[in-house]
Amino acid sequence: MKKLVLVYNPRSAHHELIKKEVLGTTRTLPGWMIAKFEVKPLSLVQNVERLARILDDGDLVIVAGGDGTAAMALNGILASKKRATLGVFGYGHFNDFAHTLGTMHPVEYGDDYLGGVAELVRKFNAGETRDFYPLEVKIDGKFWRFAACYVTLGMAAKATEMFEEREIRKNMPRTSHLRSYFRVGLWYYKNRKKHQFLPALKLNDQEMSRATDVIALNAPYMAKVMHGDKWYEQPDKFAAGGFWLQKSWTLFKFMMRSMFKKVPLREMSQLEVEFEEPARLMIQSEGEYEMLEGAQKIEIKKGPKVTVI
Repeated sequence: MKKLVLVYNPRSAHHELIKKEVLGTTRTLPGWMIAKFEVKPLSLVQNVERLARILDDGDLVIVAGGDGTAAMALNGILASKKRATLGVFGYGHFNDFAHTLGTMHPVEYGDDYLGGVAELVRKFNAGETRDFYPLEVKIDGKFWRFAACYVTLGMAAKATEMFEEREIRKNMPRTSHLRSYFRVGLWYYKNRKKHQFLPALKLNDQEMSRATDVIALNAPYMAKVMHGDKWYEQPDKFAAGGFWLQKSWTLFKFMMRSMFKKVPLREMSQLEVEFEEPARLMIQSEGEYEMLEGAQKIEIKKGPKVTVI
């Protein structure tokens, strides 16, 4: 019997919708064994290990949640080393992964909704799948995680902290993505000169004496309103660059170009960020951030493929 693993976070602001639109629809799927995987209030690594232990070859893993939950499931599949297929329904705030796959939920897309769990099961049975190549991140030679859509170092990573504030998170479901993006822009403007977000570094052996951000982008969306391309389809290419965004005009130009054209990045097959001295900095992917202490080298390249719907 085929196995469908539904991954969700019961503490999500959209949990009632998830119960109705995803969890409650699986009773009408004959011939499938249904496993419901709750994301626990543990570290990403611990949840990845929990998920990896229950996966088998041929499983269909469907996520109903935000980018953080989807990233955990992606890492779980790769950690399991099983041939499992991933589908994502976006129930978070930005939902870059779900937008990339084209599988949002009814509240977001209205009449353009693709049909829910039954439609993903139909595509899975029909072999209508795609190859997805995530980013692989190493810190000082040690694996950190796989990232579906993007990785940032410095000021953009630090800015994600503000979305953990209780009042902001409570209002996020009622806040437009554009408004959230300008909230980040305002935070940038107010904080751009308060900290040295990144020390002097080398970006693929090119020296940068000053930088606020390093960005690696793998998908058409970053925070939903910043535009990239379909690098996730390529096994050996993504886009990346380093930026100094402390001047108001530079910051404004970067934001406008990223919103209405593309983030100004360069295609490459590998990114190496090296610091002269062990550095303290923030890193984040898909909104999941971590403060690094004493990091000296960060490497980003394409990871192994994952089958997606």
